[in-house]
Amino acid sequence: MREIIRFLQRYIFPITFIICLLVSLILLMRFNDYQRAVSNNFVNNFEGTIYEKRSDFTKYWQLGTINKNLAEENAMLRKMLMTSYRNYDIDTMDIDNLRTLYGSTFNNPENPNIFNFIPAEVIYNSTNYNNNKIIIDKGKNDGIREGMGVISPTSVVGIVVKVTNNYASIMPVLHSNFRVGVKPISEKEYGTASWHGNDFRTGNVVDLPSHTRLKINDTIVTSGLSKIFPPNIPVGLVKNIKPKASTGVLDVDISFIDDYRKTTYVYVIDHIYSNQIDSLMY
Repeated sequence: MREIIRFLQRYIFPITFIICLLVSLILLMRFNDYQRAVSNNFVNNFEGTIYEKRSDFTKYWQLGTINKNLAEENAMLRKMLMTSYRNYDIDTMDIDNLRTLYGSTFNNPENPNIFNFIPAEVIYNSTNYNNNKIIIDKGKNDGIREGMGVISPTSVVGIVVKVTNNYASIMPVLHSNFRVGVKPISEKEYGTASWHGNDFRTGNVVDLPSHTRLKINDTIVTSGLSKIFPPNIPVGLVKNIKPKASTGVLDVDISFIDDYRKTTYVYVIDHIYSNQIDSLMY
């Protein structure tokens, strides 16, 4: 005890100075928007750098799995190139056929694709909390903006919520506030998918009308009724169906397509007419 008192007596002025400095910095950042923005940007960039270094170390021991996943993805992309981007004779086809080929992303016969995809790598990913987070190695400098959708090669991943120059933070499917419009792949009835927080492997779909034709193992996909996600991106498989007679809707449990613990590479979705849509919102 005597040594502690002696230490405090000897260093009381430097300790007091440090405490006052910290308090003043906290007050400055709390009550001044500019300083708060600068500090948040610095912290996010520093956090992104640390996670990136850790990710590089972890990936070294996962190269076998990563290479297998990339091979599977390349096979899928080659199939897409052969089947989805052929040159069709527009004059011999009607609008309904075009919508069948391209879903609701159809814009006009000369340019039916209205989404661009920005590849990114996951450098941080949590799955053990009610509000999880993903950080990717792309930011404003790469064209990433808040509100963009994020998908993996096989499923929905989340939505961009915060962006710095070189990194972006994503609200993933495994987050209590995440919602995405969905539908059964073979139906035109719409609902909303979310995560109930109990199990990283399962989610929930609500608001599907009770007359929706649905069975176990049917695929649930994105509805395409927003600028965030294109239609028909897989979300999950039907696991359980519970009709709610009092409300006339179905309560559906789903098994997510992806194992979100293993999310490594993603695509950020850029709707090329996003600004036009935003200008019409009120």
